Amino acid sequence: MERWKITKSIKLYRYLKKSIRVNIKQFTLEFDPLFFAAIFIMYIFGYLVEYFLIFFCIMIHEFAHSIVAIAIGRNVYGIRVMPVGLGVSIEETLTGKLENMLIYFSGPSINFFLFLIFKFTGTNSTVLVNVMVINAYLAVFNVMPVLPLDGGKVLLVILSGRIGTFAAYRHIRRLSFLFGILFIAVGTVQFINNSFNFSLFLIGIYLFFHVFTKKMEAALMNMKDIIYRRSRLVKKGVYPARDLVAIKTIKLGEILKHMDFDRFHMVYVLDDNLKIIGIVTEQQIMDGIMKYDSSITFDELIKLNMFAR
Repeated sequence: MERWKITKSIKLYRYLKKSIRVNIKQFTLEFDPLFFAAIFIMYIFGYLVEYFLIFFCIMIHEFAHSIVAIAIGRNVYGIRVMPVGLGVSIEETLTGKLENMLIYFSGPSINFFLFLIFKFTGTNSTVLVNVMVINAYLAVFNVMPVLPLDGGKVLLVILSGRIGTFAAYRHIRRLSFLFGILFIAVGTVQFINNSFNFSLFLIGIYLFFHVFTKKMEAALMNMKDIIYRRSRLVKKGVYPARDLVAIKTIKLGEILKHMDFDRFHMVYVLDDNLKIIGIVTEQQIMDGIMKYDSSITFDELIKLNMFAR
């Protein structure tokens, strides 16, 4: 009987993961089935109006991201409608840090702008007052320096240019973890004082979920940095460089963690006596990873006579 229940639960989970998709040329409109479940639940408990007000404000937030992205020449690939709002799939490039930051800031900025409008027009409408408060919360919440919020993405762009993507992502993950603990603690107190309000607790759980499920993303982002750097170097002709020193037993995948966003890297490979046995460029490292594996060492590559001087 217990096994039957588990099987049914797995089937239900797989069913709920299936989204309703509408493809319009290269644009995809996707509906999460839980969105309709959320509408039904809010209707049952009498919070449907409040739910749609929050959803509307989040929609404006995401549309601001999309409009700015389109204005600077980025592609918008699709929109995903979820229980907690909209998710817009926007083309991201690593060649325009200021453009990326402009896109990230556009969402909280429109929320703050709407808050000011409703604040200084002095409206007495209950609905408009609620919209004002919701936009204020969204503006403040989204500029927090944690991932996957806009503030965390901006901080990631800034730190990546200074200490590299992998290190920046690691620091922001730790910060997100601390914020998650804070939200869960405050949310628990909130839940005890008001059993019908556990929003902060859920936010903390959401941050924890992101921290523990996105560990590989930083390494992939660092590889994207390096791949895009080749096109930037070819375009500019002259590019700032940075030297690294690695013992021959270091694996190629490990060296990626120490590379900066906006530098071309030369790696001096040393033997056990700290003598130089080879000089490897980051492009040669990427070629080695693609041809062999990220787990091979510099020593193994040199023995293959790939990068011997």
